[in-house]
Amino acid sequence: ILENSVNSIACFAQINSVSPNPISTNSEIRYEIVKSGIFNIGIYNSNGILVDELYSGELNPGNYINQINNIDNYGAGVYFLVINYGKSNAIKKLIKLK
Repeated sequence: ILENSVNSIACFAQINSVSPNPISTNSEIRYEIVKSGIFNIGIYNSNGILVDELYSGELNPGNYINQINNIDNYGAGVYFLVINYGKSNAIKKLIKLK
């Protein structure tokens, strides 16, 4: 996960914000898709293990807003929001407190 830098797929997708962060039951993800394609959006723990798949499928260009729904199931720690397009990732660091 960490080999690709944040916004490395800026020509296809960009993570605009995660608010609030540290994440809570009200956390909202805002991102922009620039080019149509098959995207996978998930949250990974610091070991690179997928803990929550938020979306998998085709997205068209536009601005999107999603809620993180299963936050109460996450333990405290560092997580990564990953938008994957092919072999490239856009990554945003998330913090979950108690």
